[in-house]
Amino acid sequence: MSGEKGGKQMKRIVVSVKEVNGCEVHQPGDRIVFECVGEASVRLSGTICLGALTSLMPKVYAFHNGARFRWADEDDAVVHACPDPKTPVVFEVRREFE
Repeated sequence: MSGEKGGKQMKRIVVSVKEVNGCEVHQPGDRIVFECVGEASVRLSGTICLGALTSLMPKVYAFHNGARFRWADEDDAVVHACPDPKTPVVFEVRREFE
């Protein structure tokens, strides 16, 4: 897996709900975990609406493959907003290592 840092393998990508405004699916503190189980596979746990999942996947995929977002404050975390303008949710996407 290309997601290495300092010789440590990436273990998971955790998506945490930070802010909610009207969404009935998510609550602050909810976590969706993408457990890395292979070079190109993850095990997903947690509840997430399909709109948020679809919009999050490019960041999850990029982190899974070792990318960093130069505009982010940290190399291993980035903020993501759900695209639903009526019930916005703010997520944090964080890469964790062994």
